[in-house]
Amino acid sequence: MMTRFQTTPFARDLQTLCRLGVVGGVGDGELLARFVAGAGDDRELAFWALIDRHGSMVLRVCLGVLKDRHDAEDAAQAAFLILARRARSIRSPGSLGSWLHGVAIRTASRARAGAARRRDVERKAGEEVAMREQVENRFAHDEELHEEIDRLPARYKAAVVACDLEGLTHAQAAARFHLPIRTLETRLYRGRDRLRARLVRRGVGLAAVEAALALSKPAEAALSASWKEATAHAAVSILEGASPVASGLVAERVYSWSQSLASGKIGSLAVSAVALLVSSGLLVGGAALASRKPDAPADEPPPVAQAPAQPDRKEDAPIPIVVPLPKPHEIKQILREAAEAAIRLSREQPNPGSSALLMISTTQMTAGDRDGALKTLRAAEAETNGRKIENPYPSWPCKIAGHLNRMGLREEAFRTLQQAAREVPDASTNPNEDYNSASKLVEIVQTQLRVGDAAHARENVKRIAKIAAGALDGKAGERGGILLRVLACAQTAVGDIDGAFATLDRATKRGSHAAENRNLILPIIAQEAKGLDPRQARRVVDRLTKEIEDSKAPEAKWPIQHSLVGLLARLGEVAEARRLAREVATAQGGGADAVARRECGLLESMAYAQREAGDIAGARESYRLAFEAIRGQAKTMDGANNCRQLAVRQVGEGDLEGALRSVEAIDDPGQEKSIVYLLLASKLAVEGETDRALEFLRKAREDVESKWKELPADRSKAVAFDPSKGLFAMMQMSAVQALAGEIEPALATARLIPDGVWRREALVGVVQSRALAGDLRESLKLALGFDSPDDRRLALEHLALGLGSRLLVEERLKAPAGVRPKEAR
Repeated sequence: MMTRFQTTPFARDLQTLCRLGVVGGVGDGELLARFVAGAGDDRELAFWALIDRHGSMVLRVCLGVLKDRHDAEDAAQAAFLILARRARSIRSPGSLGSWLHGVAIRTASRARAGAARRRDVERKAGEEVAMREQVENRFAHDEELHEEIDRLPARYKAAVVACDLEGLTHAQAAARFHLPIRTLETRLYRGRDRLRARLVRRGVGLAAVEAALALSKPAEAALSASWKEATAHAAVSILEGASPVASGLVAERVYSWSQSLASGKIGSLAVSAVALLVSSGLLVGGAALASRKPDAPADEPPPVAQAPAQPDRKEDAPIPIVVPLPKPHEIKQILREAAEAAIRLSREQPNPGSSALLMISTTQMTAGDRDGALKTLRAAEAETNGRKIENPYPSWPCKIAGHLNRMGLREEAFRTLQQAAREVPDASTNPNEDYNSASKLVEIVQTQLRVGDAAHARENVKRIAKIAAGALDGKAGERGGILLRVLACAQTAVGDIDGAFATLDRATKRGSHAAENRNLILPIIAQEAKGLDPRQARRVVDRLTKEIEDSKAPEAKWPIQHSLVGLLARLGEVAEARRLAREVATAQGGGADAVARRECGLLESMAYAQREAGDIAGARESYRLAFEAIRGQAKTMDGANNCRQLAVRQVGEGDLEGALRSVEAIDDPGQEKSIVYLLLASKLAVEGETDRALEFLRKAREDVESKWKELPADRSKAVAFDPSKGLFAMMQMSAVQALAGEIEPALATARLIPDGVWRREALVGVVQSRALAGDLRESLKLALGFDSPDDRRLALEHLALGLGSRLLVEERLKAPAGVRPKEAR
């Protein structure tokens, strides 16, 4: 396991600030991504930040159902462990608060029966009874309240959870959901009004209703730092394939709840093929088109339609999986129409920071329309002029500069970043403000290096050094260590290896935090060194190797070794990286299964580093070795999940045979193999291998139909019958039908999906699927048919994403042997 953090809240905040930045402005999606894909302690810090953000709300919900503090804490812990298990499959992290609210209700409900029996046994003194009664009175109607919150339409639920349960101001909630404040307030008012009416209908007295709707955060909903630390550490253990029970992080019953609920008992947690296909850039099958009646609210459930009887398909019927792309001038015209629609949206209802215009601009460049791409990019710049963007990571100037550079406007990219740097304040008397300045400058430095402006990058590193100067003489207090870590990161990025290790030495002279600073800075240096030239990176490897040799405590070596595995792979020293991965996995103990899971994770990190270095063949081999490490566990739930995730990555790397071996090793009819089959079918179809594509489509259909047949004859009741199985079956069946060209049946199936968030993802997913399939006019028509401006933005973004993926595939197929495609550069 990785190094344990200090349990004090202040120490945790220090580490979070240094490794993740100021998380108040970082979205849930970014934190989830860092938890899933981060290295070393980044994972635990990211999960800690999510717990810190949503933990009180989750505990309050569990208290409302269970009434007992200890039971509620266990249920809340299980809810976060479910998040850890499902982190890779969550497609709408912007609604994570609503998602966790639903998970908390279901987890607490599952815990209630067993908890009641346990309390009867444990009940002791009258004082305990009186205390419990006091809590029960305080939360007298919370169970009904949270049940009704969970039943609200998604738009209203999100507003109520954010403002009334998580305590965000209206401005903060509006920024989180990218809404005008008036819109957010309207949704909040309507949500509360519905709650009031529904609670009264359930027989709750009006006075009790008003008390429940006060929704004040009670002291009982505060979580201790030790609880947060144990939960975050347990989440990382689960992600890395180890059991947190053996290490005493969670109780066995908590772990059991998280296993059973995550494996198929919570409807909103169903893994969607659409989500994975979208995230892989290979979606050719969607779940639903924009065919709702125009007057239906965007987040209200659509009218219930009877699902189609599962078809008796004619085996010889033609299946139009993909069609040829239009002529180049037609592609440019369609993209310009998409850009004009997105520009109109930005003028009518601005949403600064939206990625639609940037994605369309990127695809226009890929399509060869530089003038159109530049016009779209200028519109993106204009949308943000004079407006504050609440989610600063990555910062908007850095995004714009990257696009300018790709268009060949290098000098303008330089100027954009220089202006952004000038707007960053210099050293102040406030350590928090100093850290904000330093972290912004680090991101600018990294972007300047990517666009080729090393001279200004080095100047900005000097500014960071001046900001951090207070840390060297103790003026910055405890937060000085954070600034020194940021400085070491920036120095490594510009190739100042001696300066970075000198900063490390200074940081380790800072009293009681010396060991902590050293254990955090060394992995930071290793991570940042991946961007250096081979000679400089080799110097870092040599210094880190010596640090490992000098370290006496094994737990101090592991974070460095984890980062060193990826750095060695990036340098092409594959054999040494694999040897080290095996050594690290074995040294941490925990039995053969735990060792195998850790080795699998390290080999995946190697594959990612090799992919970044352009060694596609090496990345494929590392993924295959990762599968060999884990294949013996393919019959277990966690092992099967790992095999499926590996298969998805192997499809992304073009190793279709390796992906097939990984997915076929899964020996559990309950596992969602159809996700991988759909990926294989879509990739082969786009590449012109129609016969094999149809074979995998057939496998996907068989896998989904086996689950579909288990649902009630009235498919509209499928989710109520079995939430996970019902939602999964509808999403997957619709995706299979859309991929097969059976659009009307796909629509009929998709209309049954009751969850507004998933329905939105299905809608934009099918827009992307039709674009990737070459059906561009239909894709544009669908994108412009959404009611909500935000839905149209998202759909236009996915149109560009789907078309961009198709164009890159076409380019790769036409390129001479040995020429790397653009996406690998």
